Amino acid sequence: MIFTLSVLSGCKTHRDREVNSNKFLNASGSELHLPEKVNRVLGLCPSSTEILASICPEKLVGRTQNCNFPLFIEKLPVVNNYPLDLEGVMKLRPDLVFTLEGINSEDDIKRIEALGIPVYVQNFKTVDEVLQGIRNVGKICGTQVKANLLVDSLVKIKDSLLNQNVAQKPSAINIIWNSPIYVHGYHSIMTDKLRIAGINNIIDSSFKKTSPEVSREYLLAKNPDFMFCGFKDYEKDFFSLYPELRRMNCYRNKAIFKITEDLQSRPGPRILEAVMELKSISKNDR
Repeated sequence: MIFTLSVLSGCKTHRDREVNSNKFLNASGSELHLPEKVNRVLGLCPSSTEILASICPEKLVGRTQNCNFPLFIEKLPVVNNYPLDLEGVMKLRPDLVFTLEGINSEDDIKRIEALGIPVYVQNFKTVDEVLQGIRNVGKICGTQVKANLLVDSLVKIKDSLLNQNVAQKPSAINIIWNSPIYVHGYHSIMTDKLRIAGINNIIDSSFKKTSPEVSREYLLAKNPDFMFCGFKDYEKDFFSLYPELRRMNCYRNKAIFKITEDLQSRPGPRILEAVMELKSISKNDR
C-alpha cells in the first residue's frame, strides 16, 4: 500500500529548481552549496537512487534498505534512511547526498550537512518537474549529456501519450489508505500522471494537501469511473469497511485496478512507465 512519510508531509510551496547555470535550490528554497567535486553520490530514497543509477551509476556508493531498482544496485552497501544510519553515511564518504522532500526529517538532513556533506532535496508536483529534476542531477554530477538524452526520450513518450487522449476523459480516484481514507489530491503528481494518461483526478483543488483525507460522502458525490489502489483485496481491505461505496460507478462497472506501488510512488526515470501503467490497466474498460 502506498503510504510513505510524504503522505503526511502536507503541501509545500518551494520546488527544487536550477537558479542559474551553477546554482540550485533545495525544496525548502535554500541554496544548495555544491562541493568542489561530485565523484561519490548517495540517494537516501528510492527515487533519488533510481535517478542516479540511470545517469551516473559509476558514482553511486550505496543505497537505502528500500532501494531495489535497478537490480545492479543490490550489490551496493546498504545504509538505513529511517532511522538514519549516520555512521553508515559517514563510512560511504559521499560528496553529495540526494533525497526527496518528506522522506528524511529536517533534523536528519542537518545532521548530514553538519558532517560537511551537502544534501540536495528535490520535490516534484508534475511530470515535467521530474524531468527537469533529472536534468539538474545530471548537471550537478557532470553527466548532463546522458541526463538530457534520457529526458529527451521521455519527453517523446509523454507527447505520444498526450496525442492519444480523447476529449471525453473518464474520472478516477487513487486510494492510498483505507482508515481514514487518504487519496492522492489534485495538487499531487498523480493528477498530472492521470492527465497524461487521459484520465481526470476526481479530487478537486479545494483540498490543498497532496494527500488529503476525504469522507465517504465526498466519494459518493464524486462517483468516479475508475478507482486505483494498492490493496491486495479491495473487497476486504476497503469496501467491507464502507459498503455504501459499492454504489460508486467504479465498483458497479468493475473498474477497480491494483497499481504497482514501487513504480507509482517513485518520481524518477520510470515516471512515464508509471503513466503507461495507469493508461494500460484502465484502457480495456473504456
